[in-house]
Amino acid sequence: MCVGLLALAWALPAHAAEIPFLHDIFVSLSHAGDQMTNKMSAALVTPQIRMAMNTLFTSLALCLFVWRFAGFALRGFDLVDLLELMFSIFFVYVMLSSYTTLVQAISPAGQAVGNALGGSISGADDEQTLAESIFSLLLQLTLLTKCDGLTHCVKWIWLSFGTVMIADIAILLLGVIATVVEVWMHWCVQIAYGVGWVTIPLLMVRSLSFLFDGWLKFFLGAIFFDIIAKVTLAMVLLSFRVLTNRTPGANGATIDVHGPMDVAALFLFIFVGVIVLTATGKLANAVVAGVSGVGGVLQDVARGAAQTAGR
Repeated sequence: MCVGLLALAWALPAHAAEIPFLHDIFVSLSHAGDQMTNKMSAALVTPQIRMAMNTLFTSLALCLFVWRFAGFALRGFDLVDLLELMFSIFFVYVMLSSYTTLVQAISPAGQAVGNALGGSISGADDEQTLAESIFSLLLQLTLLTKCDGLTHCVKWIWLSFGTVMIADIAILLLGVIATVVEVWMHWCVQIAYGVGWVTIPLLMVRSLSFLFDGWLKFFLGAIFFDIIAKVTLAMVLLSFRVLTNRTPGANGATIDVHGPMDVAALFLFIFVGVIVLTATGKLANAVVAGVSGVGGVLQDVARGAAQTAGR
């Protein structure tokens, strides 16, 4: 298996012109992402999910009413407490009813920002995703083994071949990582979209509202992951365009490889690209690290509205 992988990696640059198969792969991934979005949206409006939403919301609201009136029986009636509960239930009901509309408005907005930034930075073709542009550009690099004279060839041709194989594998690795980042940024948003509604009714219970806070942090992290991922992909693509323009023959550059030093710049760019792309998730999490206490804010707003209405 390892021998086959090495042979494939060594052979790919020689067939750089045959990249339509790569475009077909990314088109299939794009169609799969669109189908995922459509199916998720359709699933959230099915009678089964609607019944589950209403059952969860109604059960929690009823339990809170029973608990609150049991407290009134023990310590006396409190209008402000009752109004606070009613406002909390109302706010949660509005959020639950507008959940799909809000998420479907926020997600495309984040994607539009990421697309605008990524396209402006990289100047990528609109018909290709950033990951496909990176993969195509990398596969158009042709690495040729070279040696100077018979004596040099006999002694050092193995080093040239080994360097080319390692470089080809590194090229494939960076292309795969770029593809995974691009696919994952779409999946994260859909995963958050599919499970978020479960946490909204829990806002009525202050001790359980941390679950909504966790979901909101994850959802915002997915939105920023999309934006940051497209920016990092664009930076990687721009870096490799600079690299190929400085090697002999832009647009499908050819690099003569006598040894590791001939591809030192390529290895450096690949290493930096891998580090940047794998750090995208940490960068997104750092942006939303301070998101917390949203459930408590809702309770405080409900109490403030109850005190105002009870005067």
